[in-house]
Amino acid sequence: MDAATNSSLALITTIVGHSSFPLYAISIGAVVLAAISLRIGMAVGSRSQPVSNTIVVDEKEVLMDRMKVAEEIGHFGSFLWNFEHPDHSLWTEQVYALLDLDNQRVPPSPEEFLKYAIDADRAKATAAWERVKLSSGPFTFSFRAVSKLNRLMYLKVQGKMVPGKGKGPRLIEGVITDVTKEMEVDRAKSEFVSLASHQLKTPLTSIRWLSESLLKGTAGALAEQQEKYIATVLDSTRRMIEMVNDLLNVSRIETDTLAIRPEDIDVQALATSVIDEQRSVAEDKRLNLQVRYAENLPHLFADQKLVRIIFQNLISNAIKYTPENGTVICDVSLAEASKRALFLTVKDSGIGIPKEEQSRVFEKLHRASNAEKLVPDGTGLGLYLVKTIMDKVGGGITFESIPGEGTTFYVSIPTTWKSTADSPQS
Repeated sequence: MDAATNSSLALITTIVGHSSFPLYAISIGAVVLAAISLRIGMAVGSRSQPVSNTIVVDEKEVLMDRMKVAEEIGHFGSFLWNFEHPDHSLWTEQVYALLDLDNQRVPPSPEEFLKYAIDADRAKATAAWERVKLSSGPFTFSFRAVSKLNRLMYLKVQGKMVPGKGKGPRLIEGVITDVTKEMEVDRAKSEFVSLASHQLKTPLTSIRWLSESLLKGTAGALAEQQEKYIATVLDSTRRMIEMVNDLLNVSRIETDTLAIRPEDIDVQALATSVIDEQRSVAEDKRLNLQVRYAENLPHLFADQKLVRIIFQNLISNAIKYTPENGTVICDVSLAEASKRALFLTVKDSGIGIPKEEQSRVFEKLHRASNAEKLVPDGTGLGLYLVKTIMDKVGGGITFESIPGEGTTFYVSIPTTWKSTADSPQS
């Protein structure tokens, strides 16, 4: 097997292993990408070794035919953009078909491709593409697009970036999949979760209020055992309310019904209140909880509820997954190069994230294996929610983690957010 085929098989392994790639297409995935590698080997003049002469022309045509069938069944098309030799770039027929375009000898550039994103998603898709060009290895991003014939669809772009001699990419290759049906199903699920969560919230709030009243002695003095039982009920109810609120926020974001209502925010006061809420838990674990603020921090013009969610999730996670006598540091500063972003850094000396699971940190409902053992009742929604909020408002979040030593999250929060409270959803 030649180097180009090896590269393509590695790509299909990455895509299949980290996505909901159609199962019926996986069985011939190796054949599909072997065919792509043959086509690429003839077209791009890359550094790969020549395709073996033992493969005859008829076999190449069979491979290409099988690739075409697999792409049609799986509603995906394959692409390769060659940045050193743009005229050697390649789209398979199915990519053109997805966008209702006629085949061309040289495919549209990435910038021309991204113009098919709807207005509401174009900035997000462009930003994702810029990140792809800066980081070698596998990538995935999605956006809504409108074809030449005005068909609205959800497209998922997956692949890998191969760096060149300089800082930029040499090749970017992968597949573009029409995931419209999957997204419609997911949207229906989110709407159901939202409805169910709303129905749960009222009785849970009543249980919390009644439990708090009983513990205050409103209905009379309680025996020690009764007080213990009611305190357990109250603690469980509070956790359930937090989970319901997370589910509601996630479903609102996923169904585009989350309105962003910016207001003037004293971020130092907000961060201090979140720290104060968590301080008793940190003291119970004898943690060294520190918070540091840069001088002359500006106010944010942002949605206070969403900013609080960001601080709450990151700080509570740091405290939750740091063993006794550890350290948690929260640092809030202003970007030096630009005054348009606030930097939040949350560093802990906790359990860290296993290296093989770090690529899944921001996946919905995913929890690291060591986190599940330490705290069994987590939801796996917190970091997903923070990442989704940041994507929606044009911010960013990254992290560094060493298993057994700790994790540091870096968040870039725009100082000015755009209101969506009165604007129609696209």
